[in-house]
Amino acid sequence: MAERDLTGQHHDLMEGTATVGGAELTWAGLTDVGSVRSVNEDTFLVDPPAFVVADGMGGHEAGDVASREGAEAFARHLVANGSDGAAVLSGVDEANRHVYRRSEQMAGPGSMGTTMVGLVFLESGDVTVFNVGDSRAYVLSGRRLSQLTVDHSLVQELVEVGRITPAEARSHPERNVITRAVGVDPTVAADLRILRPRPGDRYLLCTDGLSGEVTDEDIAETLLAGGSPTEAAAALVDRALRAGGRDNVTVVVLDVLDVFGADEDTAPKAAVATAEIGGVPEELAVAVAEVPAGEEPGPLISDVPDPVDADGGHSGPEFDPVSVPGPGDDGDAEADTTDAVLAADDTDADGDAVDAGTADPEGGSDE
Repeated sequence: MAERDLTGQHHDLMEGTATVGGAELTWAGLTDVGSVRSVNEDTFLVDPPAFVVADGMGGHEAGDVASREGAEAFARHLVANGSDGAAVLSGVDEANRHVYRRSEQMAGPGSMGTTMVGLVFLESGDVTVFNVGDSRAYVLSGRRLSQLTVDHSLVQELVEVGRITPAEARSHPERNVITRAVGVDPTVAADLRILRPRPGDRYLLCTDGLSGEVTDEDIAETLLAGGSPTEAAAALVDRALRAGGRDNVTVVVLDVLDVFGADEDTAPKAAVATAEIGGVPEELAVAVAEVPAGEEPGPLISDVPDPVDADGGHSGPEFDPVSVPGPGDDGDAEADTTDAVLAADDTDADGDAVDAGTADPEGGSDE
């Protein structure tokens, strides 16, 4: 592919500073349509104490509506209900209801949805990290990059049961199939983790337009290069575009300048496994998503309370995670996971989405 002139190609850049939840922050958000697609279905929203990135799916205006309105519904809920951990989870639930209702008004239930990942800074001085789908949150603390979220994707499940390696997941033909999304079903489960930020920490929220094109090692190298959040965000988007830019790419980079009243001795810390990187300085370590035995992670909540119906009663069971049969089990592992998942193919330039297991006449689908 001919090298693309990236000068002046960034759009929807926002930057600012804020003091929220006992932390002084500076941040930048940046999104780009990419080199292939004609529509940008990504959204980032900054409404301190909330920072959100979403990757819509559904094709043309539907994906854009899902990501934008889902993020806005989440932020409105926090304004009305506070920003503790329970409000974050119920905010995701409210975003899910909003997007699901919008899909009913447009092309039909489940016809559109969005991933969602975010940071919410709490008055306690902690930060809540939440996610649905395969958009990610990272933190660079010192010289260590830690992935704070676990992808809700088919390839992640195959990795967890030992069917493929993380390296194989990056090129797997089903790498864009996600197993959870906001707005696809009447209810959804979000993962949530509570951490204590530290002065000097650099957080990253991104869609798979970055993580699918750029390795964690290269993300770490870019974040470590210094500069402002705006410079780091621009450099990350540039790397994704130079790697092919096959999807929309969106990043929010957030630096913790200071933390007021934090007690480092009692601060909860994310537990991560680390591995040394080849090709970059030895002191740089990148964390993987799995938490090893013996480490103490921050609280991780893996399901949302039962949805509440109009009469105030509970209308459904708690979320039951999708599981993939291991080797030797009856049935095809990939086929068994297609219940309530959305398929995506980054070769579809216009972002036409289809239900899982349905062939796209154009040869692709969207996320």
